[in-house]
Amino acid sequence: MNVQRSRTTKLRVFFMLLFVGVCTLAGMFFSQSMPASAASSGNPILPGNQADPSVRIFEGKYWIYPSGFDNNRFHAWSSTDLSNWTDEGVVLDVGPQVSWADTRAWAPDMIYRNGKYYFYFAADVQVGVAVCDSPKGPCTDSGAPLVAAGLGGAESIDPTVFVDDDGQAYLYSGGSAGGGRMSIFKLNADMVSVNGNQIIQTPTNFTEGTWLSKRNGTYYLSYSNGCYCNDTYNVQYSTGSSPLGPWSYQGTILASNDVYKGPGHHAFLQYPGTDDWYIVYHRYENNDFSQRKVAIDRVNFNAQGQIQPIVMTSSGVDTRPLGQSSVSLTRNVYQSLQTTTPGYSNAFIRHANGDGYTAVVDNNSDTLLKQDATFKVVDGLADASCYSFESRNYPGNYLRHANSRLHNSPRDGSALFDQDATFCAQAGLSGTGVSFKSYNYPDHYIRHYNAEVWIATNGGPEAFDTSTSFMQDASWNIAAPWAP
Repeated sequence: MNVQRSRTTKLRVFFMLLFVGVCTLAGMFFSQSMPASAASSGNPILPGNQADPSVRIFEGKYWIYPSGFDNNRFHAWSSTDLSNWTDEGVVLDVGPQVSWADTRAWAPDMIYRNGKYYFYFAADVQVGVAVCDSPKGPCTDSGAPLVAAGLGGAESIDPTVFVDDDGQAYLYSGGSAGGGRMSIFKLNADMVSVNGNQIIQTPTNFTEGTWLSKRNGTYYLSYSNGCYCNDTYNVQYSTGSSPLGPWSYQGTILASNDVYKGPGHHAFLQYPGTDDWYIVYHRYENNDFSQRKVAIDRVNFNAQGQIQPIVMTSSGVDTRPLGQSSVSLTRNVYQSLQTTTPGYSNAFIRHANGDGYTAVVDNNSDTLLKQDATFKVVDGLADASCYSFESRNYPGNYLRHANSRLHNSPRDGSALFDQDATFCAQAGLSGTGVSFKSYNYPDHYIRHYNAEVWIATNGGPEAFDTSTSFMQDASWNIAAPWAP
């Protein structure tokens, strides 16, 4: 019996080792033959109890602004890739910095315009605005509520701002304590005062947390429904042909499932120059209703332009850096930048009296014009993966943007100059040539308009015109230099 047991034990050990070896070899084979998954953000993307996120792109980074749960202090969070987020500190401390409110600091939003950043927030059930020097502050409160408590019978919470193609800015706010009514205000150009009367234009099933997006000429008004406190919270949306409505109800796009509860109070993000969209929102996890977590997932549209039901994940979205070139240009050579706009393709970027223009250049043009229309393509001053354009006849001067216009300016050694003078190359927005997006405002592209050269976005004060003409005017050919 002992001999038999010994033989049986040896056989078991042999087959066990054989099994482990086969599994190991199989694992090695599959690990080498199967493609590695892309790095992803994971969910949640922010630590701790965070809610009501707004998401924007400023200065070459993604920014998230959640509610002020740190003793009514609003924080800014930044990322260069959607995956790794940094707490940039306090944007606004409602207690000592706001004279008209002390508590209930909720649901902010940030907008860039006029060379400043405008921080909209709710505090003590009123809507305020502070003016900031950068996306992370410092911010100075305007000194009085922009929207008083209960104005027009609507609750004054959850502000968000949308700037349309014609440059008109709109403020949206509202909540369930105001009878579920949504307010719309036109903002003046100063961004700290309203233009005209309050407009009540409430979509179906509205509770709070409005966000307005524009895609292919359609306005998408999305908002939260239900109670933020439990699993009834969800996101629904309506569409319209105007930022003022009327709204056509479309349905629910984000709701509780078996794993994640109460998703809502969201913001949409469009990756610059693409039709790729994301949603940043908060939710409860693991049936823990004491803390909300900020998550990010993809948004998809069908062929009819309807938003498809959003799938909540634990993996989040693929890492996606900003500010990198997807088109390679030859560096340290002189080139000229030629327009591709039909009927105007014989024009080139040139500088004159320090400003960027487009001008017709041909063999009969004088030497100065040819030199002004020639630039050396060099490594980006702020990011070597992108590009900067050094003047041919003023070495040490670069094309840079300031207040949206393109200028030819001497490098001053500042980080801001280097960022303003750096542009990342991608396939032409119109389907031809190359487009150059601003390094520190990557939703803005170099484009020409009325012979002036700007950085502009197809949605905002510098958009000027239709999507088609914008894409043509923002696409360029890399041409042989006029002054080698």
